[in-house]
Amino acid sequence: MSKESTGMTIMEYTFEQDLSVAALSATSDFGVSFKNLSVTLKASENITESVTVTLDDCLGSDKDAVIKKGNLVALQDFYYNSDKVYNKGDEILIECTDANSTGTVSGKITAVRA
Repeated sequence: MSKESTGMTIMEYTFEQDLSVAALSATSDFGVSFKNLSVTLKASENITESVTVTLDDCLGSDKDAVIKKGNLVALQDFYYNSDKVYNKGDEILIECTDANSTGTVSGKITAVRA
């Protein structure tokens, strides 16, 4: 999904996963170069899980990199922001474990067309 705002194209990818069913694994592919990346994740209740944001680089898997990793311990919110410019074909992968099989996580990956 994308929106026009003040001359910039703002792109959003939303996700949701019930952790009692499976871990979260969501990948955005905006199809264009992008910047001002923002990743937000909100849990329906306090959870104790690991969250990882990975760059799936368009140049190949040997270029992929974890760009943010965090542990939510009895927390509900995770946030990551970057001003880096990403290439057309790069994808952002967000993962959240389901070790405790409780709660639902939802959120969005937002970027501006570069």
